[in-house]
Amino acid sequence: MPVASTPKSLAVLSTPKLYTTAELTVNPDLSAQIIALASTAFNRSKTPWPDRWNFTGRFPTTQHLYDTLGPQGTLAVIIDHNAECLEKAGEENRVEKSGRAIACAALLPWSGGWAKEGATTEKGWEIKCVCVDGSEQYARTGLAVQLLSVLEKLAIEKETVQLHSQNDSSASWFTQDRKTDSASGCRVQTLRTWILVAECINGDYWKKRGYGEVRRKREGEGVWGSKTGFEMLVMAKDISWEDRDHLDVQDM
Repeated sequence: MPVASTPKSLAVLSTPKLYTTAELTVNPDLSAQIIALASTAFNRSKTPWPDRWNFTGRFPTTQHLYDTLGPQGTLAVIIDHNAECLEKAGEENRVEKSGRAIACAALLPWSGGWAKEGATTEKGWEIKCVCVDGSEQYARTGLAVQLLSVLEKLAIEKETVQLHSQNDSSASWFTQDRKTDSASGCRVQTLRTWILVAECINGDYWKKRGYGEVRRKREGEGVWGSKTGFEMLVMAKDISWEDRDHLDVQDM
């Protein structure tokens, strides 16, 4: 049966939930929802330029989703528990409410640009597959920003674990020299998050989110469903935080 629009007042949104690739592989229903959400969102972003883009969706199969995330990837998902009504087969043919994924974003280790340039020299984490349901009730509610905040915190947690499990000299994944906060004596750590962007579609959006252009390349027909070619940007943002578990004795 058709899915009816849910008024904002009736939306029941979860906090962002984190899923590893392994957890998604045993949750085919959620995986199918993510594929549908991503395909619709990516096609919607191309709608203003039908002469320049093919509407191909994002993930052809669930396996493509799993391969994209890889063994170290994490997907943050927001569920609207009141998003849709599904007709369930049963004695009374009951109608039950079932949650639906309405926003997602992924975090995975950065492995270089589209042609893998920088893969051996650039460190950090990539933000990928940022999608929000296009329905009016979710518009301008900050869902993407909420997901990005959660993933940035997750990246910090992952980096902190790596830092404390190795000697300082081997912590080469940080993008800048570490500093010590003179007031707290804590090390100030910095990591870099990356994103690949089609400049003509969402370059301005990511600039507003604090990302700066690192390099660009003109991609040709066929890449990301392009009919005419486009400017692909590699963008990055540095995130700093105080590592309170690591006091710099020399500076205290």
